[in-house]
Amino acid sequence: MKKSVVLLIHTGYWSLFGLLLLSFFFFAVFVPAHVRFTVTPLNGLLPWIRLMLGFAVLPGLICFYICYTYLFDRFLSRRRFMQFIGVSALTALLSSCIGAALASLPWLFGPSFLFGDGYASTSFILLLMTGLAWINGMIAAVIKGSLTWYREIRIKDELQRKNLQTELALVKSQIDPHFLFNTLNNIDILITHDAATASSYLNKLSGIMRFLLYEAKGERISLERELEYLQQYIELQKIRTSNAKYVDFAVQGPFYSQTIAPMILLPFIENAFKHTESRKAESQIKISLAANNGQLVFTCSNNHFSAEKENPGDGLGNTLIKKRLELLYPDTHTLTITCAAGIYSVKLELAL
Repeated sequence: MKKSVVLLIHTGYWSLFGLLLLSFFFFAVFVPAHVRFTVTPLNGLLPWIRLMLGFAVLPGLICFYICYTYLFDRFLSRRRFMQFIGVSALTALLSSCIGAALASLPWLFGPSFLFGDGYASTSFILLLMTGLAWINGMIAAVIKGSLTWYREIRIKDELQRKNLQTELALVKSQIDPHFLFNTLNNIDILITHDAATASSYLNKLSGIMRFLLYEAKGERISLERELEYLQQYIELQKIRTSNAKYVDFAVQGPFYSQTIAPMILLPFIENAFKHTESRKAESQIKISLAANNGQLVFTCSNNHFSAEKENPGDGLGNTLIKKRLELLYPDTHTLTITCAAGIYSVKLELAL
């Protein structure tokens, strides 16, 4: 949600709170039972505002924003409800003490105004101030919860749209007629020479299509399955060249019991095959995956066409990938893309 909207919500709430206090002004001033003649009477708006600043506004502000900025994230977001109730009540009590101290300053009303009737009156007034402050804290939790819920819905909707766009882009670029035609044609040629190898490649193609149509629609997938899919894709691409060392693919580390968002790594590998200059030289494409202590490091580099532009950050594809990473792995990933000396290089580090 935009900061201006959040600011408007806060401004609206405190405006309503101020109107509520003003609505009690006439009751406190004109009802005879509430007029205090032994001290400065509240017979004007300015003295009433001064009193409410210490009695209701300051405690409410303190408790509201402590609950809003800290206690909600510390307790409620982690479903620690009873701890939140207890800590927020203590916060409200502390806030009321601060407000009472402010109202008791000599240049405002003095200590005798709120606490001039003894211990019983002092306890009641502090209890009332604490209750008002605690109500503000609860309202803060409701507002923060509503804003968090709304933000999560927006993020989820945006993520679904980006997932759909990425999925459609991948399907168009990989499982288009040209890709299928070339792959099936190469498999057809292999059938007459090596039926077993042709059958293996056909199974890999079937696995890729099954992955894109069914498994890639989920939010998470096992890292082992993602790695298997990448290997199938690389093997299919290698059919197009007789150079066995065209691709250098290295894997290191344990991949079991780890999950990853699907189709995060594939676009980089796809681009490497699409833009590599020659299939005859060795190690034209270098791909590596390393997993260690919940951290995945992926690198992919390839020789690119010299006529292509040297700015690796341009293009709709990279924009979509970066946006999707920001949504899926906020503050837990690092993406570095460089293009120099005829080498296009991508390095992605993310927490699994």
